[in-house]
Amino acid sequence: MEKRLAIYKCIIDRYDIVRYFIIALVVLSAYFQILNHGFINLDDTLQVTSNKNVLSGITWKNLIWSFNFMSPCSPLTWLTYAGTIDLFGQNPRSFHLISLILHLANSILLFYTLKKMTGAHWKSFIVAILFAIHPINVESVVWIAEVNNVLSGLFFMLTLITYHIYTQKPDYKRYLLVILIFELGLLSKQVLMTQPFILLLLDFWPLQRIQIEKLKNNNVIRLVGVPIKRLILEKIPLLILSFISFSLLLLTIPKHTTFTPLSYTPISLRIANALISYLKYLGKLFWPYNLGVLYPYPKAIPLWETIVAVICLIVITVMVLRLFQLRPYLLIGWLWFLGALVPFLGIVQSGLWPEMADRYAYIPFIGIFITLSWGFSDLVSIIRMRMIKNAVNVIIGIIICILYVSTWVQIGYWKDSITLYEHILKFNPNNLAIHGNLGAAFLERGEPGKAILHLNEVLRMTPDSATTCFDLGVAYYQLKDYQKALVYFRQALLINPNDIESYNIIVNIQAAMGKTNDAIKY
Repeated sequence: MEKRLAIYKCIIDRYDIVRYFIIALVVLSAYFQILNHGFINLDDTLQVTSNKNVLSGITWKNLIWSFNFMSPCSPLTWLTYAGTIDLFGQNPRSFHLISLILHLANSILLFYTLKKMTGAHWKSFIVAILFAIHPINVESVVWIAEVNNVLSGLFFMLTLITYHIYTQKPDYKRYLLVILIFELGLLSKQVLMTQPFILLLLDFWPLQRIQIEKLKNNNVIRLVGVPIKRLILEKIPLLILSFISFSLLLLTIPKHTTFTPLSYTPISLRIANALISYLKYLGKLFWPYNLGVLYPYPKAIPLWETIVAVICLIVITVMVLRLFQLRPYLLIGWLWFLGALVPFLGIVQSGLWPEMADRYAYIPFIGIFITLSWGFSDLVSIIRMRMIKNAVNVIIGIIICILYVSTWVQIGYWKDSITLYEHILKFNPNNLAIHGNLGAAFLERGEPGKAILHLNEVLRMTPDSATTCFDLGVAYYQLKDYQKALVYFRQALLINPNDIESYNIIVNIQAAMGKTNDAIKY
């Protein structure tokens, strides 16, 4: 009997090896094209190509800088950039390779973690495949400025693994390892602060450290298993680290950007957008079309949209609550999605805050993938007709193939700044930030005529933009239309009198035109 079990285990392990291979093949074949992609002039410049602390590699000075309030990103993110520079130089291919490896590792670790926690190899594999190739995750992988997303994702997966090991045989050494890896995740990106909540959900399912039992006699519900008090106390050190990380984030923001005032986006608008964005994310899940970067924040939201969003969220929550004892994964996956998105809802805003963002769904969507995988599996299991079962399996396979193709196409749009921005403007022509960045990209490429078209579009809607006036001045300067260039540089100085670059170029123009006295004045 033992020999037979050993044979069965060997067969199962062999199937798992095939599943790991498929995950790796899918990720690498879909994403390998990013190795030929370049930098994007949207934060890639700020965080890598023009950042002297990153370009100088890993030094004691930069190590200290990474951990103080002067750095706008998390410490491990900066060190990842600097380490990549040290090892491979300033070639965008090396940065893309790091992101690709991290996403591949996350996909494999997700399969491994769910398989270990649930024992459901096939269902866990489907979750990992959906995570690996869903187009919503393209932004996190191909945008060099978002390496913190896939890096923190790695520590998120490792925290899940070490926590599962701890729950198998609790002791302080294993618990300290959970704390250490979780802290590394926070040092990669602070948004992992919601992971203690997810760990508590996993205690109910699939770990079943605590269970809800309903007594037949009087319909009383009680909790059995590990006391809930202990489960909460286990999360307290993690919550403290989360609170410290969030506090440091709030202290860091004013040194690099500004908090968006309530007079600009009232709290009522922020709450309404938060509620509606939950449904919009679900829409992107099932129909990942017209994905882009920097979805503009709405200026107003109709009341009826907010009401509909609230009703939908309540209905879904009530449904999964009623099915908890029979289908616990529905509630756990749904609460995972709701909770993990909280840091991205925009109740607290800074800088150019978007309505929503594809990269924000990287971790939250895992919860929905779990509900879909386990849900479809249960649906197939209750179907008695083999023909219908086969049809459902074929449909699932077709959906995965469609997602794969969509991901391949979406990755192609990120080839360079101009390709990406022109794609976005096709379905969102009024996106000011994209018009501005596209204009800057054309300037960098040496095509000032095309740049002017997009910069004028920005200036038409935001006439007080000093950056746009400066870029227009540069465009006309490249065209050697010095009179128009002077007009825009002077306009930039009226808006921002401390714009040193405008002064410098005006001096050069005046000197070239023989107006020495004007040049000296400037």
